[in-house]
Amino acid sequence: MGIAVFVGLLFFAIGIAVLISAVVAIVKTRSQIANSLSASGWVTALTQEMGVKGYLYYPLVQFKIPSGQTMSFQSRVGSSPASYSVGQQVKVLYDIGNPQQAEIDSLSSQWFVPGCMLAMGLLFTIGGLLLSVLMILVMINQS
Repeated sequence: MGIAVFVGLLFFAIGIAVLISAVVAIVKTRSQIANSLSASGWVTALTQEMGVKGYLYYPLVQFKIPSGQTMSFQSRVGSSPASYSVGQQVKVLYDIGNPQQAEIDSLSSQWFVPGCMLAMGLLFTIGGLLLSVLMILVMINQS
């Protein structure tokens, strides 16, 4: 029984660490969005990279900044099947001071990682707490 309590507390501690990381990621993402400008862009190509279960497709995007300069970037978020098609217009968020730091303005591009971290942190924290409390209650009832 003691090992189950230890494992529960370990899961709880891991969950707390992941929750803290999720909060940091959320704050960082909010800050990046607040310090970004928006532009209209278009998908110029799709790059293909091998993922765990097959190929992932990453859009290559071009957009123009107010000075008229054309910028391009590859999205950090790939999907299978491809979420975008060549020629498709997309909204882009880019760093005011460094327009090369850009990403497609979509829910998955901005919030997927912080959201997953938050979900995993909650799962580990609640699961670890429940396991520990239940095992402690079982040990108390056996005495």
